[in-house]
Amino acid sequence: MLTFFFVKGVSVDNLDAACSRFESLSVNWKKRLADGRMKNVAFVLDPDGYWVEIVQNERFTGKDNF
Repeated sequence: MLTFFFVKGVSVDNLDAACSRFESLSVNWKKRLADGRMKNVAFVLDPDGYWVEIVQNERFTGKDNF
């Protein structure tokens, strides 16, 4: 039996602001920025239950994301 895992990804200009906006829109979270050890990535769930990865666009920070 095969298990498939699909993740969509979105790069945003300001990760903290994007997560605040998602919070205000009451999206379903899989992982908030403060959860776990990876503090530079968040995951929300789309309406079908698929994970959507939210990461910082490094061009706007001047530093590497990882």
